[in-house]
Amino acid sequence: MTDGDNLAAVFGALLYSTNGFIVGFSRIAQYQSLNLFFSFLALYFYSDLVSNPKKLFKSSLLGTLMFCFSLLSHWDAIFYLVPIFYFFAKFIFRKDLSKQYKIKITFANFLLGSLVFLPFLIPYFFVQLQLQSNLIYLQKRVGYSSYGYDLHRLIFDLYNPYITLPLFSCLIAFSIFYLRKNYMYFLWFVINLLLIRYFMAKPGTHIYNYVVPVVFLITVACSTAFSKLSKLTLPIAFIAIITITGVLFYQSYFLFVDHSQEYPWDSKDIFYNATKPYRRKEVLTFGFP
Repeated sequence: MTDGDNLAAVFGALLYSTNGFIVGFSRIAQYQSLNLFFSFLALYFYSDLVSNPKKLFKSSLLGTLMFCFSLLSHWDAIFYLVPIFYFFAKFIFRKDLSKQYKIKITFANFLLGSLVFLPFLIPYFFVQLQLQSNLIYLQKRVGYSSYGYDLHRLIFDLYNPYITLPLFSCLIAFSIFYLRKNYMYFLWFVINLLLIRYFMAKPGTHIYNYVVPVVFLITVACSTAFSKLSKLTLPIAFIAIITITGVLFYQSYFLFVDHSQEYPWDSKDIFYNATKPYRRKEVLTFGFP
């Protein structure tokens, strides 16, 4: 691992941990933290399918088990299918492994996933069909969304006001220059964004599922950029990273921890600016004081 990789990993971890969605979800006992934990573990184990020559049975089966745990926590786990399909596609086209070995691993993972998930999914499916109230609720949650991107921005700004959206927008634009190396993360972001925008009738805080790929996208682009920096310019990049994430930390601290003024029901002063009070009927204020 190069200095650039290490620096990008630090940046990605800080960018993720200071994001308002992640801070807010960490303060409540709900499914989001379980989805994130198990889904990240699944990706960690599945990544061995791409390059690791050994112990692929163990790694992939652990990945499948973790992904099943994430699915059993909440359906939001489906928003991690893009990188999972990518890892398996790269695995299938590996030339250093025999066809029989690939078939055995694929079948073993399918079998484990079925044994863990189907005992829940089958009765759940029939109960959904039998109860009209469940179908009505499902129709309210899944279907064509009439909400525009303005609502998405309102929710994002609620958890991440001021510099976060401009910062993320600039870094996404910057990452396009390195699209060849991070196309999978860009595809992951775009697919999740379009699915939530057009097929989730009430997006709510589920929009965090396209914020997570953005962090990966930015981190990979930064890794490529940092690898080209000299030893003299690396400290400058490190100072810039600490400054940016320090501002995000300060912002999240005052939004979620400081109690001198409550938010989002009341306006709160951050960086000499006042936040807008949240007045919508739909409660989207998870994790706030």
